[in-house]
Amino acid sequence: VLSAVNGLRLRAPHLTTDQIVWITVGILILFFAVQHLGTDKIGYTFAPLVVVWLLLIAGIGLYNLIKYDIGTLRAFNPKYIFDYFRRNKKKGWVSLGEILLCFTGTEALFADLGYFSIKSIQLSFSFGLLPSVLLTYIGQAAYLRTHMDMTISNAFFNSIPSTLFWPTFVLALLASVIGSQAMVSCAFATMSHLQTLSCFPRVKILHTSRRYSGQLYIPEVNFFLCVASCIVTISFRTTGFIA
Repeated sequence: VLSAVNGLRLRAPHLTTDQIVWITVGILILFFAVQHLGTDKIGYTFAPLVVVWLLLIAGIGLYNLIKYDIGTLRAFNPKYIFDYFRRNKKKGWVSLGEILLCFTGTEALFADLGYFSIKSIQLSFSFGLLPSVLLTYIGQAAYLRTHMDMTISNAFFNSIPSTLFWPTFVLALLASVIGSQAMVSCAFATMSHLQTLSCFPRVKILHTSRRYSGQLYIPEVNFFLCVASCIVTISFRTTGFIA
């Protein structure tokens, strides 16, 4: 959410880091405040939105790759990572912390095994998520190769064609909320299983849907996640420091 909101700076450069942080905190508080309503009514919109988002970022990445430097595809050659470590030595390994947020989301795949089959996750990841993400990152790399003076922190939003900025910004915000919802739902489900196995003290578990048994809401966990998310956002202030 912080990363998505940070894109506002391209259209409102007067916004300070403090303002970006507090806008993010406001969205997070609102997000956790409506958790008790459940996702039964709006859950059907999640999949189409994610598909549109993946297609959009893949298209933007392909556009940047073709327009700026298609030779960036050479980055897929593993030789360059060895060259990178040889040049930078210890600093090269330390710099890997900057890409932490690129792969931490894959941890959600293990939690999603409780909701989807292994086959469906493998297919959606291999033919949906992976190609889109690779095109996005390689497109940003191509853009940065011809904009050496550009700050890397906003490379994604800077590389978006101006006519697509606002649609992309809105979809980025919605996609970040959907991703956050997936993690919160997994946290509720995990806590429910722990309580069933008597591995955690009893907490109040509410079922938010009459049709689906997996739609849960745990007030204590929701409050803890809200406070923790706000503290992390206020403390680190930027996605770079979080990484």
